[in-house]
Amino acid sequence: MHRTEERWTDAYKERGALWFHDGNPKRPHSLLTSGNHSNGFFNSSIVIEDDQILREAVADLIELFVEYRKTKALDDIDLIVGPQTGPTKDVGAAKMARFLSERINELGGDLLYCDWAAPEKATEDGKNILRFNGGVHGSVASLDRVIPCDDVLTTGGSVVKLYNAIHSRSGRLSDAVLILVNRSGLQHVEGKGILALITKELPIWTPEECPLCKEGSVAIHPKVDNNWTLLNAEY
Repeated sequence: MHRTEERWTDAYKERGALWFHDGNPKRPHSLLTSGNHSNGFFNSSIVIEDDQILREAVADLIELFVEYRKTKALDDIDLIVGPQTGPTKDVGAAKMARFLSERINELGGDLLYCDWAAPEKATEDGKNILRFNGGVHGSVASLDRVIPCDDVLTTGGSVVKLYNAIHSRSGRLSDAVLILVNRSGLQHVEGKGILALITKELPIWTPEECPLCKEGSVAIHPKVDNNWTLLNAEY
């Protein structure tokens, strides 16, 4: 392993990618994609932008995956799938999927080729789902053995949608999902293990329950516009 969990947490702190509310009601707090609120946020996009640390992260995740399966064999893995959550396929979990596939190919040599794919989010029938549109480096084919990945697991909802996208193409889910940060408190999602570099449960409140809102703090999306700077500003 390149880093222990403590050192990975330090890496987030050193890059300003980990934020906690300090209790000052003038400071805004985190509005999550679900619409719920929190007093903490892991901004993995900052870490993923750094190619070197991302290579170290995926190497450690593959090592955790090998230990979890109790076998060094990776020749049954056909595809890594991470959702496209940004404007391009070279950010976020999509970039993470590409780096994971490259790492598996390095370990497998000429005996193995592991592709990657990045389904994009789409809205159908008023619901946000993950859908393959094609035109990616890879796409799930029938009976493909697939490792799902994502940068942060908050409630598990996005991972379930990712599972559903894989099942819709008759792909077979591997033993576990690979995550940079698991802040959910979960150990499994639909029976599949969660392997993460950092496991730290953070509180999540509905807007009605949020104690920070009751004290006058405003909830904002951390990764929208200039909001990350606002969260970290002096107040």
